Amino acid sequence: MSLIELISAGYIYPEASMAALSDISLEIREGEYVAIVGNNGSGKSTLVRLFNGLRLPSSGTVRVDGMDPGLRVNLFHARQRVALVFQSPVDQIVSTCVEEDVAFGPSNLGLPREEIERRVDRALATVGLGAERSRPTRSLSGGQQQKLAIAGSLAMEPECIVFDEATSMLDPGSKDVLLGLMDALSADGMAIVHVTHDMDDAARASRIIALDNGRLVFDGKPGEFFGGSVAASLAGTASPAEAIGLKPPKAVQAARIFGIEARIGEGPRSLAERAAAVLLDGKVQRAESATSAQAKAQAWESVSVSDDPAFSYEDVSFSYLHGTANEVKALSDLSLKLPAGRRVAFVGATGSGKSTALQLLDALLAPSSGRVISLGKDTSDPSLDL
Repeated sequence: MSLIELISAGYIYPEASMAALSDISLEIREGEYVAIVGNNGSGKSTLVRLFNGLRLPSSGTVRVDGMDPGLRVNLFHARQRVALVFQSPVDQIVSTCVEEDVAFGPSNLGLPREEIERRVDRALATVGLGAERSRPTRSLSGGQQQKLAIAGSLAMEPECIVFDEATSMLDPGSKDVLLGLMDALSADGMAIVHVTHDMDDAARASRIIALDNGRLVFDGKPGEFFGGSVAASLAGTASPAEAIGLKPPKAVQAARIFGIEARIGEGPRSLAERAAAVLLDGKVQRAESATSAQAKAQAWESVSVSDDPAFSYEDVSFSYLHGTANEVKALSDLSLKLPAGRRVAFVGATGSGKSTALQLLDALLAPSSGRVISLGKDTSDPSLDL
């Protein structure tokens, strides 16, 4: 049964010279798992905002559950049926307390208190925020705020959840958990729409919709979109994905290198076993020789590095809501020097302190204890203009 239907829908932003979407016709059915892909500016986010009336089409027709969300009498129903989770979680947080934020939507439905509490408990447990239910929302990390936004949508128990680049702020482990949650929700019959730039994530869906310059250029199976046959690759035939500048999933790229059949959605273990069989037969040589790898390493070591660090942390600790009952320690006794001329990556799980550490470098935050030296200046000195 059709849940969302667009008929020749278009959208143009006020004062824009070109339409963001043109002549889009598609249908999303109950229980479908759909990935929407395309380059930046192709119209993906604009499209999904038509799905529940956050934006109304400039031309054409949009129906949710057979109803026009442009009519005020239908708007509440449309947004109850189709929930959106955006890339920026701050835009969706409406309360100062975690559990109150999740309860906001169900409360507006006029549900009994017991039902609201059940939904809040279930949603927080699903995203792994059960232990944080009493925390102030502003003390959460960026990744935790994203999980909170997802919990708020789950608590509404919609028929469809649209994830608009919702994995972008999550660490790899948390991202895998969210992708697994999408799979599970789809298996339970909920429609899932995932807007993503990651083609490995898109390949998990059963259907791919691709946009290019505001127009629908593909609507079909992942296997058809990514192509992947060795013969086509050798012949130089571009897949629909490559035709609009999108690379196929890593498993497809690797399969082509080894000259074996590409299998959409194949896991690393299966691919490794098939590739190993090819290597044992001596049919493929290493893509990069030892001398080439050594040359790259020597080039990296030759980069000029100053003896004086560009940034340093000296026994730095930081707590959100310091000195209150809700104090949350983000960093403890961090001592670290970051040299000039190097590219440094901060990695860690969601909530490990990465964003806090970076914000200390430009004095967006001041350490609770210790010192942060940024380009020779103590960031906690109130007399400095950084």
